[in-house]
Amino acid sequence: MFKNLILNNNKNIILIFLFIFIGIITSLYKGYGDDIDSHAMIHTFIRIIQEGLYEPSRFYGYPFAELFYGFFAYFFGSFVSSFISYLFFLSSIVLIYKSYFKFTFIDYKLLLFVILCFSNPVLYLDNTNPSDAPLSLFLFSLGFYLLKKKNWTYAALFFALTISTRANYGLLVYAVILYEVFIQKKIDSEIFKVILI
Repeated sequence: MFKNLILNNNKNIILIFLFIFIGIITSLYKGYGDDIDSHAMIHTFIRIIQEGLYEPSRFYGYPFAELFYGFFAYFFGSFVSSFISYLFFLSSIVLIYKSYFKFTFIDYKLLLFVILCFSNPVLYLDNTNPSDAPLSLFLFSLGFYLLKKKNWTYAALFFALTISTRANYGLLVYAVILYEVFIQKKIDSEIFKVILI
């Protein structure tokens, strides 16, 4: 029994180091990414720092993402920004899985789910850029996880941050909340507090 526990623990450690290594390689290679939006968000932050003016990076702006990634890019550089994006993408996958299934420290179904998501080049390349995509996906996943755990206040907070990071998640947030109301088949006043926030 103890020997199996040690072997499983070693496998877990190896897998964790493997995913960290993949993240480091990806972050070194990507830099600020191949998406012009990353550069626009950083430029917005620099303009705030140097001139005290807010000029949205795109359309109506993505204030939380612009401040978040602008800060890390300005003070820590491209590697840290890209690595944070990678960690957000990986964490999002785990949170989405954990919202529906209970798992031990390393679950082979979870590992298969992560590999499946990583093998999709559109998902992997878009969500490892230091841009609003991985940040909003992480915030949405965390809000969804908290909603499933009936932690309404924090779910509302992370859903609000999701929408301030990428506004097109607004419709998805409302759809998820209404789906939860439909599944529970009862109207809980706490869920509507989340909707109103």
